[in-house]
Amino acid sequence: MSNINIILYIYMKFEPLLISIIEAIYVIYMFNYFKTRYSLSFPVIYYNSYFTHPIGKHKYPKSNICKFGHDMSWLIAIYLIIMGYLFSIYKKNKYLSSINRLVLFTIFLFSLLNLNAVVYLLPIFIIEIFMK
Repeated sequence: MSNINIILYIYMKFEPLLISIIEAIYVIYMFNYFKTRYSLSFPVIYYNSYFTHPIGKHKYPKSNICKFGHDMSWLIAIYLIIMGYLFSIYKKNKYLSSINRLVLFTIFLFSLLNLNAVVYLLPIFIIEIFMK
């Protein structure tokens, strides 16, 4: 077997895991390190300090994700990697797909606390729903 065939075999076997690792890196970057001057949140929403996020247009770029979002991004990333691994082992498993959709729906509901989080997570929702 040539090296190219081995690489292709590994890629085809672990494609969901590779996609999930890229998704996890994306979520961690967007929620913890990405900064912008614009906030998409509702101006009438105020929470306690753990859920507080900047509202409106800012003079300097800043993260528009609250501390809760920063913490949850790490859990979402771990979840994505675990599900990617499971999907690479159990291809097209109906039960895994159901669990994945339920967890994604829960993540979507919590992300509604901040519309920036919804926008940042849209690519993840699209990939997870339509590719797995």
